Amino acid sequence: MSGFDRRKKDDAYQLLLEKTQEEMASSHQIKRFFQRLIYVPTLVYRTILLHLFIWRLHVEKPSVIVLFGDTVIWNNDDADKRQGVEPTYKKQKGFQPLQIIWGPYIVDSLFRPGSIHSNHGDDFIKAIARLTHVIRRFYKDVPIIVLTDSGFLDNDNFAYFEQNLKIFYICAGKLYDDIKGYVQLVSLQSFKKYANGPHEWQYVEFGNRLKSWQQLRRCIYTTLNTNEKGQLVLPTSCLQQVIY
Repeated sequence: MSGFDRRKKDDAYQLLLEKTQEEMASSHQIKRFFQRLIYVPTLVYRTILLHLFIWRLHVEKPSVIVLFGDTVIWNNDDADKRQGVEPTYKKQKGFQPLQIIWGPYIVDSLFRPGSIHSNHGDDFIKAIARLTHVIRRFYKDVPIIVLTDSGFLDNDNFAYFEQNLKIFYICAGKLYDDIKGYVQLVSLQSFKKYANGPHEWQYVEFGNRLKSWQQLRRCIYTTLNTNEKGQLVLPTSCLQQVIY
């Protein structure tokens, strides 16, 4: 908290925030602010984030709305007060909130204990559904795309997006042995190339269905050919990815 007192006297930080020294918050003001927040339910915070999200949509009017779902680890190992913390997968005692991000903005956040994994229960489905229903009140036809890492690789998520919400998704997959075996049988002529600056990838598309899935889904297997310097990457050390 004392850091706010130092920033209050920092001319460069004042210019960055476009504030005068009198307008900068002190540590005592921040403490009073957090003391008041203790009595406000989490739903109120999420509602505020939702209203800010819709306001920004009206300002920017995007042709495509891309939402990114992820969790963030809050490390409380060194904190004096750690009520409610639980071990995270990074072997730290803390919290692991679920966050939905649009561009640089957090548009929804669900505070959760550290031991809860990314795709816990139906938290993610409910969060995306909540945002989608509100978006559709104002933007009926704008495509919505949800991006996630492999922590959200789940048939229930995909089926709900496809059947109930009618939205798109891009999810990182996992390199299971059957996918590796299939790719090894694909001819080199079937691979295509994609370049972005010095980076170059080769990729192949196919239908894939994991054991717990009831239908095939589009799967893209990629390997990195050249790194950020344009240097060729050896096959034994190249980056391999699976995308659904």
